[in-house]
Amino acid sequence: MRRDKSISFSDLFNDDPFIADKDAPQLEETIVAPKKRIQLPTVGDVPLADDADLKHYQKSLRQFFVSGEKTSESLKLDVAPILFSSYLRGDSPETGFPVLLDHTDHGVKSLRNLLDEAFGRIFKEGDAALLKKNLTRIESYATRTTGGETNSEDFATVMVGALRELEQLDIHGDEGPVFKEHLALLRSELLKFQGVLIGFSPFVAFQVLNLQLKARQARKLSFLKGLKKLVSGLDEIVRLHTAGRTDDGGTRLQENFDFAGSMISFDRIVDMSAPSSSTEIPETRLKRVQHCLDVLKQAQKSFAETHARVFVTAGIAEEFSLKQILTDAALEITVSNACAKAKEAFDNELNAFVQTIAAIRIAELEVQNKFDEHLHTHFFNLFGIQHLATEELQHLSPIIVVEESDRLMNQPEDLLLLLTATIPVKVLAVNRLADTMKDGLTDRKDNVLRNEPVTLALLHRNAFVFQGAADTPLQLNSAISDGLDAPSPALWNLLFTANNGTSEFIRLNAAIESRCFPRLTYNVNAGERFGSRFDISANPQPELHFPVYPMSIRTADGEQTRKFALTVADCFALDTDNISGLEIIPAKYRNDGLVPLAEYLALPHADLIGKVPFIWTIDEKNILQQVAIPFTWLNRCMERSDNWQFIQELGGVNSYHVKRAIELARGEWEQQKEAETAALKADMDSQIEAIRREEAGKAMERLVDVLLDLDNHTDIAPAKSPATKVIVSSDNPSAEEKTLAVAPPVQEEQAE
Repeated sequence: MRRDKSISFSDLFNDDPFIADKDAPQLEETIVAPKKRIQLPTVGDVPLADDADLKHYQKSLRQFFVSGEKTSESLKLDVAPILFSSYLRGDSPETGFPVLLDHTDHGVKSLRNLLDEAFGRIFKEGDAALLKKNLTRIESYATRTTGGETNSEDFATVMVGALRELEQLDIHGDEGPVFKEHLALLRSELLKFQGVLIGFSPFVAFQVLNLQLKARQARKLSFLKGLKKLVSGLDEIVRLHTAGRTDDGGTRLQENFDFAGSMISFDRIVDMSAPSSSTEIPETRLKRVQHCLDVLKQAQKSFAETHARVFVTAGIAEEFSLKQILTDAALEITVSNACAKAKEAFDNELNAFVQTIAAIRIAELEVQNKFDEHLHTHFFNLFGIQHLATEELQHLSPIIVVEESDRLMNQPEDLLLLLTATIPVKVLAVNRLADTMKDGLTDRKDNVLRNEPVTLALLHRNAFVFQGAADTPLQLNSAISDGLDAPSPALWNLLFTANNGTSEFIRLNAAIESRCFPRLTYNVNAGERFGSRFDISANPQPELHFPVYPMSIRTADGEQTRKFALTVADCFALDTDNISGLEIIPAKYRNDGLVPLAEYLALPHADLIGKVPFIWTIDEKNILQQVAIPFTWLNRCMERSDNWQFIQELGGVNSYHVKRAIELARGEWEQQKEAETAALKADMDSQIEAIRREEAGKAMERLVDVLLDLDNHTDIAPAKSPATKVIVSSDNPSAEEKTLAVAPPVQEEQAE
């Protein structure tokens, strides 16, 4: 996109500023990212206002905080939250798209990771370096291809087109033919995958849902195969009974026994059974087998014809193109009470399904000749949904409700009916990003408390719950798969964008990371280990109230690194209509009464008197600006912060009780260590004192010995050094006659 000086921040967030310019020339051989000129956000250095003007403005600013009416001195600038300044300068976010919806293993794979893994399987480290540098071209081609309204293309078609484009590169010298050989190897590896390549869009969640419904079609075929095998086994038992009977003329009704299958050895049964009617199969068993046979044959027909059923309003079905996307489901358009209609449909199917599972279990016992009349008859007479195993419930065709989150909460009794009935009906709640970023900001009530379906589901503890969005497609795929497999209700509370622009992705990601719409998973089947069911680890820095990111800025003292919190207000400020109603504070009025929102929310109530919360933004000249927020924004931010702290406690993060237990354990440990240290010190002091006394006693003994035995004082005298003596042979000896001798040390007694 060509940048124009007249483009404002409003234009940047209303359009998609991150799509590459289609007119840009193609580079030869490799893509070389141009070096970017880094322009750091700057803190303006202006003289401060005098005390009188400052007091006057502070009074007006506090009035803005209460009423939301901007002062006459509010700056008229286009601003945006500081943490998104790099995107405003043209950087593209890491979206993780496009992704492959794999029809082979029904997984979701990032194209970038898929290309790297495929390349690594073919080439050794250091080989095909030129091709490796150009893998980004394949990703770029796929991004352009999946950037339209449908956002999806056949994976093989996209890869063939991308590789054909790579073949057109002007590779000089001998590397040209080698490069094409490498391309051919990569092509063979990539075309092993089958599926659809999709880009970021509002349709991603439903495309992933359809992928998982496809996976259950394969499971259904396996189930039907098992039914066919059981029907064959029951047929053998019935034919065995018929083989031993004759008609009125005495002719055997069945002469050919070649039908015996793998489920039961008919020849063995014939050998064990006499041909007379007295040894025929008991009538009660025959009736039981025949009943199971009828039930299973009907189940074969009904299961082959049934699909997942999705209850949805006409508006949502049209908005998200569900007829085109959910190819493996039957849409049932409802006007209202979708949850009630879904429960009614489930109740209608439940009885037949329970009878089918009972017939399967009886058939398995009968073909193995293990059915016990006294034990099993009473059990199957009372057989119901409570006896179904998790694996058996997964064969029930999914029943899914797709409904607006607000409409679910307007009729909570229908949703509660699903949650409390503990039936595996699944609910996909639609939340719109535009509504989330505006909800409650103009409400002047003292308490803005949102009713959310997630809260209801968590309080009942028996539903699989997931809250998130399409910005993490791999996590979304796992959540939809686990929810469909759960033998209990499931709720997917999802946030949807209005279009597939990159600016929408930025807003979506900001809403989630700012704790406005945090990610969470509650899996009732995760295990019994404490805390294993609830997971909020997909949120950045989940231990903090808000994620904090370091950022370099330029000040009068030079370049500095400061930390900025991504708050709910920063998320709301990405909407240009929202931020236009905020007070942009002139730099000359900056004072200690202005407190960053994240710090403001953490202060005690007594310390908030006279304080006004603000968020940091940048203007079009890259100058940092303080933007004050009104009480309506603060109230909404406090509600979202409180909701996040509630989620943290459920997830075992920042829990008061956990912290208290840690403090008590630390106190006990410190007391124990202090006691051990004191005991060790006392023991060491005792040993030192004993050694001191012992050495003092020895010294006194030596002194007494010296005083009482003066003649033997040499015993304690230091040893003398060896003496050197000169021996002279005459009165006037020459030099040659002199000899030197070293006399060995001797005791004095020997010398005498």
